[in-house]
Amino acid sequence: MKIICRLLLAMACLCLANISWATVCANSTGVAEDEHYDLSNIFNSTNNQPGQIVVLPEKSGWVGVSAICPPGTLVNYTYRSYVTNFIVQETIDNYKYMQLNDYLLGAMSLVDSVMDIQFPPQNYIRMGTDPNVSQNLPFGVMDSRLIFRLKVIRPFINMVEIPRQVMFTVYVTSTPYDPLVTPVYTISFGGRVEVPQNCELNAGQIVEFDFGDIGASLFSAAGPGNRPAGVMPQTKSIAVKCTNVAAQAYLTMRLEASAVSGQAMVSDNQDLGFIVARSERYADHA
Repeated sequence: MKIICRLLLAMACLCLANISWATVCANSTGVAEDEHYDLSNIFNSTNNQPGQIVVLPEKSGWVGVSAICPPGTLVNYTYRSYVTNFIVQETIDNYKYMQLNDYLLGAMSLVDSVMDIQFPPQNYIRMGTDPNVSQNLPFGVMDSRLIFRLKVIRPFINMVEIPRQVMFTVYVTSTPYDPLVTPVYTISFGGRVEVPQNCELNAGQIVEFDFGDIGASLFSAAGPGNRPAGVMPQTKSIAVKCTNVAAQAYLTMRLEASAVSGQAMVSDNQDLGFIVARSERYADHA
């Protein structure tokens, strides 16, 4: 009976010792800092295509964050955890792409304190040692070379506001069993994406209307503002090619001329003009 009691007492002491080793560290300033990515000037008509992977400029320097562990920490090494609320959709070249919104998947890599490349999200990554960890003194959270990759799953149309959102919350602990409750820093993204809209009409081509030879007497007989007898209206189909415009969008076309007379555009011959109309014969002029 005494042997059993001693064994239970020893197990209890061991359990209490393990609890004393476990500590949750915090930002040395008392407030979690934020590493933010502004997406406002990232997309254009070239990379705004489904399947395109856009790599943001690398944040090559140290993130500039220091942590501090509470008194009673008995070790000089820490564990780092990168936690997200987004769901990983696919992995490409070790990058774990998560769906950030209706338009984008996002993934990240970084170099940690021991110069290993990490691909978050990932929990309890063992880091290097620092004597300040057990001394209740600030030590650097040496994350660097952050690379943020975005994969377009739906092209942006015109302007889209992306609200600021936290992609990763980073925690520092002294064991791989500590609760992840005190953020040390966060990685966020947001911005206003404006992709230029552009439409081209018969790009690179000249639309020609050949009315043949029209005698001067026919113009005289028709009188000002009238069409000469025997000259029939012509219809041309014009190809319209648009980028960054919704498939079901309504387009408005406006014709401008340097000189007009009523509904007619005046040609280089001031006595001759043309009327351009829609198919229902409603004149559309500047």
